[in-house]
Amino acid sequence: MPASANAHISLKTYYNYVSYWVEAIKREYGYADSVHDNLRREQENLESFRKLKGEGHYSEDLASEFLKARLIVMSMEKLPISHFPHIAITENLWMPVKAYYAVYAMGRAVLFATRTSNDMPIDHRAFLSLFSKSIIPHLPYPFNALCHGGPDQNNFNFPNLSVSAEDVSRFNQLRSPSYASSDEAIGKTLSTTRNRRLIELYERARKDNKNIKKGRTRRNLSKAEKGMKSGKLHETSVADLLYRMRTRANYHDSEMYLATFEETEEAVTSYESLTFLTKTLVNSLSIVLARRIGKKAMEGIEARFHHASS
Repeated sequence: MPASANAHISLKTYYNYVSYWVEAIKREYGYADSVHDNLRREQENLESFRKLKGEGHYSEDLASEFLKARLIVMSMEKLPISHFPHIAITENLWMPVKAYYAVYAMGRAVLFATRTSNDMPIDHRAFLSLFSKSIIPHLPYPFNALCHGGPDQNNFNFPNLSVSAEDVSRFNQLRSPSYASSDEAIGKTLSTTRNRRLIELYERARKDNKNIKKGRTRRNLSKAEKGMKSGKLHETSVADLLYRMRTRANYHDSEMYLATFEETEEAVTSYESLTFLTKTLVNSLSIVLARRIGKKAMEGIEARFHHASS
């Protein structure tokens, strides 16, 4: 059955969301193979990064998360898409899952560098909150971009981006990445992600049985109530965007990804873009990890990865 028009629009939107991040990275750090080296130098020059102290050791929990992240990225890179492009059509159904869990695993590795197993986030929402609070400050542009505020989109602000809520609101998410302002485009991906989460929180509160009057099934929320809920929501980051894509692919709109069965070339481009974004973000997280545990300890878990993947 052909995919619906709405599915095509949704698919194009998410393709663009990933492409906006990829384009911002390449504009900032170059379009050549040196992009990752340039990004590393920028990250290592961050004042917040230089203040990080190494512990000189790592736990087995940390090593396990590190290996998972690296192996997921390797599986994304090694798939012979260039020789068998039709593979991308079906593989794109799982790419959002791989992308999120690669970042999730490496993010947890970073957190394990300063936390114990008993002090780790117990669910994805808690992880995303810690990611924004504890990890984002040590990442370079554009990974340091955040969206905060509420209760409505016109109340959002964007730390580390030179953009206003009005700029982001006017931005059309179907605009070609080549002709889009990086800050506006990235702001849009974070703004819509935050807004979607807030809508979910508001809807849940409207159906809370403790506060619904007898004879009704829901209630209205005041602006003050919405403001309280938006104020408690952590700042939205690139990890939230990847989580949103993962849940959409798994649970909410698999029809959107069925649209990839019609365009092999677009499927390949999408696969390559999400692979690049995932690898680049995981690399930046691993740089934080190396700083946290020290050079010798990092060489130890790197050696374990090469042994496991050989």
